[in-house]
Amino acid sequence: MSVKIKKTIKKSLLICNIEFEMERFFIFCLHPKSRRFCFESDFEIQEGIEGTIRVYPRGTDDNILENWISVITSVRTKSESDIYAKLDLSIRSFDGLEKIEKLSAYYRFLHSREEVWDMSKFTTTQNILQHGGKFIGPMGTLKLYLTLSVHLDRTANRWISSIYDAPVRRRLREMLKNKTGEQRFDIMFTIGKCQFQAHRQVVKCHPVVQGILQRSDPQCQLFDLPNFRPDSFENLLIDSYMDSSLFCKRCFIDRKKGAWSCCNAKNKYGS
Repeated sequence: MSVKIKKTIKKSLLICNIEFEMERFFIFCLHPKSRRFCFESDFEIQEGIEGTIRVYPRGTDDNILENWISVITSVRTKSESDIYAKLDLSIRSFDGLEKIEKLSAYYRFLHSREEVWDMSKFTTTQNILQHGGKFIGPMGTLKLYLTLSVHLDRTANRWISSIYDAPVRRRLREMLKNKTGEQRFDIMFTIGKCQFQAHRQVVKCHPVVQGILQRSDPQCQLFDLPNFRPDSFENLLIDSYMDSSLFCKRCFIDRKKGAWSCCNAKNKYGS
């Protein structure tokens, strides 16, 4: 089993496209191979973040007659940062016209522990074998494509680089509480009993928030995020306001894209 990893960085988001190649796949789908037989490989995303993938050609459930290709992926971290990740899995035809995929709905918190994605019923083994010419290449090779999106919240180290930004960040933290009702927020995020309001057009500049919004109805205004820690998500929202050109860090108002600046401030934020 060979592994190829291609990494790209989009602001605070690390995107890893991982390609797993399994030769003679069809042989391992046949009896008497045990259901517990699997292809296994370790991979390293970057220092402190590593993982393991296990692919079961005949599935993992002895109680069902039908064979399912099952994929178990774990990600481990030793980083001091808070880490959120989501995993998308696909098998693509060689002509690029067909795709079987399974997508993660939310980011998961990975701090100081191992997180496991159990995709036990990804697709039936028979489905792949019947369309072998589409999905299985020379030497019986089957390729799995995983896209692992990782967001690192470096809260523990943020104070080193944000002494200048600290007054603005404190003011943003108070603004998001909206105790005065001055802000006209149009979306809300809930994490347990914690609630966070925000301006959709401002926070969607952050790739993690953008991913959350894209998976929901465009008219949706309430988002439940059970897999986030409240303090980390609050920092993520503040980062969004700090980075967005649609929010003035001097007047503290949001503006539409293409609109004139609300004041004459010319600072490093482009407000």
